[in-house]
Amino acid sequence: MTGLSQLYAKTNFGELQTTIDANKFYPLVSHGLTTEKLADIHMTAPLAIKSWQTLYSICKVVGIENNGPWIGILLNSFIMGLAASLTVRTGRYLFGEDHNRLRLIGTIFAWCGIFWLFGAVLIRDAFALLINVTVILVFVRVLSLPNIKNFCTLIFWLFLAIVCMNFIRAKAVPLFAVIALLGWLSWSRRSGVFSIANLMLPITACILVLFLYPVISSFVSSTYGYAKSETLKYSTMIGSGAGTDSLGYQLVTSQPLPIRLIVGSFYMVINPIPLWVDFNVHLGEYKWLRGFHGLYMVLIMPGVFVGMIYAFKKSLRGGIEAPAICFVLLFMVSNLLAVVFTSLEIRHIGIMVHSIILLAVVPNRKEAISKSRIRQVAVVWFSFILMGHIIWALLKGF
Repeated sequence: MTGLSQLYAKTNFGELQTTIDANKFYPLVSHGLTTEKLADIHMTAPLAIKSWQTLYSICKVVGIENNGPWIGILLNSFIMGLAASLTVRTGRYLFGEDHNRLRLIGTIFAWCGIFWLFGAVLIRDAFALLINVTVILVFVRVLSLPNIKNFCTLIFWLFLAIVCMNFIRAKAVPLFAVIALLGWLSWSRRSGVFSIANLMLPITACILVLFLYPVISSFVSSTYGYAKSETLKYSTMIGSGAGTDSLGYQLVTSQPLPIRLIVGSFYMVINPIPLWVDFNVHLGEYKWLRGFHGLYMVLIMPGVFVGMIYAFKKSLRGGIEAPAICFVLLFMVSNLLAVVFTSLEIRHIGIMVHSIILLAVVPNRKEAISKSRIRQVAVVWFSFILMGHIIWALLKGF
């Protein structure tokens, strides 16, 4: 996909990559390592920049000529392969040695358009995805196999993930507090009945809110301000012609917050509208790969919806297997809402698509009842997609 992406960009635009972020990063990394420390790099994602610089320096030492961004993209491609492997390993904790499900996880991961984008273009999102994949793995492992060793491993990797994310996408760091809370909540489903953990969770939360109110108030205020500024930024970009799906975007961002969270969640999995809008030879490789991702999401969502229902029911019933699948469900929903609340940028949802893939595999497709439910949901879902495109056409005046 990397070669096809660069061939397309070179043929159509005379450049190996046309994505804005990629063209910002390449001049910073192509000459190899610099003397700057991570904290001194006044550019987003200093950890990604240092990692790319290191690879370019190694290539220079072994005599490989720097003739383009492909060297840095090799690192992105390696990261995506590692992320796929870790996602399959997470599936092993969820589904055991069910080889059909594990193969399905790998297959769905491999066909994801947004992952093609992360692996084929010199952007930082591959690093953010790897961090999130690692976090969900260590949480699922400790929730599936609770012991001191796994818990200590969780603490170590969570700390490391926070440090790394601070140098990749600093504004995403507060989400780790939410993720830790979701892990605690998921653990309470192990018993399946009202327990001390169920009682202590809301009590502790209330106490923390009371004592930390000034900090929380400041955080909420700054988060809301950040969300408004991000929405304004992307809305301006799209409205000025940087995007071709401005109608749907404007309709979502103009809604009150509760409606926006609901409508925006669907918008993120039916994006762009119409689905074919990005397949235009006048658009760069970023748009084409995003377009493939839009088709991909539409195709896998029937299985995801059924998987979410199964996961929700299992979480309510409780039991040994409930905490891990409950955590995956809560992780997906919380990250989706965070993107809807802030940027509504489809690329930002890419760093949690692995949780969507895991939910898509929850229904056992060897069981006739699961296959039947997926087909029923698919009929409703594709009818909804068709209706959405008809409404789009009417609003556009076709």
